[in-house]
Amino acid sequence: MRVLDVGSGAGDVALLVAELVGPTGQVVGVDTNAQILEVARSRVQAAGWTNIVFSAGEIGTAALDGLFDAVVRRFVLPFVGNRVEVLQTCIARLRPGGLVFFRSTMCRLSIGRCQRVHFWISGAAG
Repeated sequence: MRVLDVGSGAGDVALLVAELVGPTGQVVGVDTNAQILEVARSRVQAAGWTNIVFSAGEIGTAALDGLFDAVVRRFVLPFVGNRVEVLQTCIARLRPGGLVFFRSTMCRLSIGRCQRVHFWISGAAG
């Protein structure tokens, strides 16, 4: 399984996902802050993972090869300007049937908005 970690920061999520995909999977992290990615790379090296790589840049313009089975992120949506554009970009990087999982306790949606987001994502993905 190949997973894209959007807004990787210091690599917390990338390290967790690496455990899930195992040594035959791959985790690709992207973040706009090149300095924090150096911290993430050091943590990955200290943990002994060889299947995690990081790329500095915006999700829409970062040099990322191929498609992904899943896109994950934790606590990034409140910090991006255009959330819809970010989600569309993530969906565009997925293989057919791929998953998008964003977790954010700082960005709450009402039930009605959640349903609209679900329908929007379903329509955009399929």
